[in-house]
Amino acid sequence: MSKTLVNLTEKIVVQEIEMILETYPLHPYQEAYANADLRQSLIAYILTRVPNNYISVDPEEQILISADYLHQYVGQISQMEAIIRQGIEAILNEQAEEVRRHIPEIAAPGFVPSDWFG
Repeated sequence: MSKTLVNLTEKIVVQEIEMILETYPLHPYQEAYANADLRQSLIAYILTRVPNNYISVDPEEQILISADYLHQYVGQISQMEAIIRQGIEAILNEQAEEVRRHIPEIAAPGFVPSDWFG
């Protein structure tokens, strides 16, 4: 039976991104990183800056890898969190034009024309 190589670090990075993005405002951060391409850019940014850990497992065992098991292999979560936060800002600044094109600015309620008058 063949073994599958699993990047344990990638699994932790994805989990940490989810938790960290929840602490950011909906606009523009959470809306921007809901875009799959931007999310992949962020994951790649982080994975190139942290040591990656791999494990070889049978394909059916891959789904059994728990979060506790993953944290055992990636001990420096606080350093990873700092890199994730740095990446969130860097990718958003790098892709600012693209983000503005797909996620318009939220207007202040006092400046939005009312449809109340027809």
